[in-house]
Amino acid sequence: MLRLSDLVTRHSLTSAAVSGVPGQRVGEAVPVWIKQLKAESASVDHIRAFCEGQIAHYRILAQVRFFDNFPVTLTGKIQEFVTRNAMLAELGLHVAQTARAHTGSPVSHPVCVSARRCRANSKHRRACSGGPYDAASCVARWTVPSLIADTCPMNDSPPAHTSTTIAPAQLFERALSAMRANDTTAAVALLERAIAGEPAMANYHSVYGVVLGRLGRLSESATAARRAAELAPKGAEFQLNLGNAERRIGAHEAAESAYRRAITLRPELVPVHMHLARLLAERGDIRGAVDTYRALLVRHPDHLEAHCELAHALLSLGEHAQALQHAQHGAQLAPRAAHVQTLLTTVYRASRRHSLAADAATLASALHPADPQLLMASAVAQARIGRNEQAVESFRRCRDLQPESAAVHSTSLASLQYVAGMTATEIAAQHRVWRARHGGERLRLGSRSRRTARSEPLRVGFVSGYFHNQAVAYFLTPLLKARGTDWRAYCYAGGRESDACTAAFAALVDGWRPLHGQSHATVAERVRADGIDVLIDLHGHTAGSLLPVFVARPAPVQLA
Repeated sequence: MLRLSDLVTRHSLTSAAVSGVPGQRVGEAVPVWIKQLKAESASVDHIRAFCEGQIAHYRILAQVRFFDNFPVTLTGKIQEFVTRNAMLAELGLHVAQTARAHTGSPVSHPVCVSARRCRANSKHRRACSGGPYDAASCVARWTVPSLIADTCPMNDSPPAHTSTTIAPAQLFERALSAMRANDTTAAVALLERAIAGEPAMANYHSVYGVVLGRLGRLSESATAARRAAELAPKGAEFQLNLGNAERRIGAHEAAESAYRRAITLRPELVPVHMHLARLLAERGDIRGAVDTYRALLVRHPDHLEAHCELAHALLSLGEHAQALQHAQHGAQLAPRAAHVQTLLTTVYRASRRHSLAADAATLASALHPADPQLLMASAVAQARIGRNEQAVESFRRCRDLQPESAAVHSTSLASLQYVAGMTATEIAAQHRVWRARHGGERLRLGSRSRRTARSEPLRVGFVSGYFHNQAVAYFLTPLLKARGTDWRAYCYAGGRESDACTAAFAALVDGWRPLHGQSHATVAERVRADGIDVLIDLHGHTAGSLLPVFVARPAPVQLA
């Protein structure tokens, strides 16, 4: 916000003052009167240039006047009514003296330029509003050069102007109110009327673009944002909105350019840095995103989301130590934020600090005990370090929150293998519960492709989410390397992780099927289409289990 003190200290001024005079566009214009410390220490151009880029262009001072001495009261206060009357006389404006006070004697009454600057007596205010004082209705209609408050019912003369046209500024304010009420359709209509009345107002176009974006009219939103940026090229907020609009339509290069222009105009603007970093990460430029987050943290060292998102970016680059540093800083800033503790869990796990990961995950689930994802993360972390009883309890609570989730139930069954005192009979009984709850009816699959000759090699499928550097690689890889030509191998990979072992598996088999993110029914249909004779599960009841695929019976022989 630009203050008068900024003008005084920046341009070696003794003092400055403002007061409103009538204006055509919004009912009021704001001139400024300045007393200089020394001759020619500032000029009109200097004052206006100082305002540019700090306030909206339509708020830049309409009139600037220099005084040798201000008219003051006995106590030294500036007499604003004297400067105002001087400006009215200079501009050829005058105020009608038709209002009468309750005594019946004529008074010189300044018309109601705006609700904030109404100088009328209480009786006049009640007359203007038709009852108790209503600031929203205390607005006069003006004619230039003779300015008459013709809406005041206490005027002696008949109204000189009876138009009911709503000013664009009022339409804009109503549009903002509609947006706050989530009435985007009404906001669009009001903004279109405001733009038709004042097509050169960048703010109208910018907000119009935002509303259109909320309605999913992305192309029109980008067009409006571009128009706003053209009208006010030095407005950083307009460049930010333009970048967001371009990003939504996939114009990433244009979005990046707009974000960088906004940073050049206002490097302290936090949202621009955040949006630019996210855009760079989306485009695969993780290093560029890291540099952008760091530039933001130089100016705002305690910005929580910047620390958290930077930690995620550093994790993806494998820089675990620096990721941990920023995650811990975030935990210091918000120690009871569940998403920060979840981030700490991820960083600790990547750094092989499993005990600390379990502590962070437990705290996150305690902060939001009804969140099944946090409970699952806590249970997995506890099971990893041998806190089996706690893990089983967390899995049970998570299963109660998601009774229809076969994956959650499977993961909880895996933890039973490590609980002291749990017998094989009890574990088997719990597995039967899983079958009864999640077995369901067999999926109806298409006819299975059959071998055309008995001599055709047998087709064996392996199902797992662990086709990477994990235990599966150590016992399956030798088998695949030693197999002959009498059977064909297919791998159905349900995991997202990939490394050198993953590439080795893909090279050793006849059919490699990456299926992460696909439904169980889709995987079962793919197994059937491949004509698999024997389907073997290598995953079991662990996180990401694919056992529901076997419920569909896509192969004649299945081992799980």
